[in-house]
Amino acid sequence: FQLRVNAYRVLLTRGRDACVVFAPPIAEMDETFAYLAAAGFRQL
Repeated sequence: FQLRVNAYRVLLTRGRDACVVFAPPIAEMDETFAYLAAAGFRQL
């Protein structure tokens, strides 16, 4: 269990400089895309 917790912590610390989130251009993802954009995510 401890190994899993530590691995999760490492993954959380890896995205300090940048994070890329891919939202496929399909109708089902429109609401998610709008939410992410409203939260401050920039479209590349």
